[in-house]
Amino acid sequence: MKINEYNGIVLALDLASKNTGYAIYKDRNIVKSGTWKFKPESYHRELYKKVRGIVKEFSVTELVSEDIFMDSHYTKVRAYPILAECKGIINLISELLNIPISFYRPIMVKQHIWGRSHNSTREQEKRAMIMAITKNYGYTLESLSADDEADAIGLLITFLDYHGYPLNNNLKV
Repeated sequence: MKINEYNGIVLALDLASKNTGYAIYKDRNIVKSGTWKFKPESYHRELYKKVRGIVKEFSVTELVSEDIFMDSHYTKVRAYPILAECKGIINLISELLNIPISFYRPIMVKQHIWGRSHNSTREQEKRAMIMAITKNYGYTLESLSADDEADAIGLLITFLDYHGYPLNNNLKV
């Protein structure tokens, strides 16, 4: 694959109904990643403030987020309205700050990072992503159960690979 030089700063977000995973790419490295945990009563305001703050602090030039979709599984049905609201907040930040945003389907990210099989349970998918990010790519996560952070890193890697952008994927700072 051809490597394309890229001087942008990317914020990747794994929006979830309780926690949001994030990863920041700058100078060929993932320079920061983690999980934001927000209180349910102030989730929207806290998400807006946190994302906008990171965009300003790191001079983010591009946003990447997992896309949302309606699924018949009961946990996804309950989460869909909250995820739709979160997507609206991210779109608003993109529009207000004139920063392009890309959305990737979760299944595309999972297939790219660890070759998702269609018979996997949600828990198996979480463990597979964590294992791929820690063992295959060498990143250290906040904890062994930091699936939102792992998803954000996987999303960022998928974005970079799709565009042929370089990544020194030795260790998380």
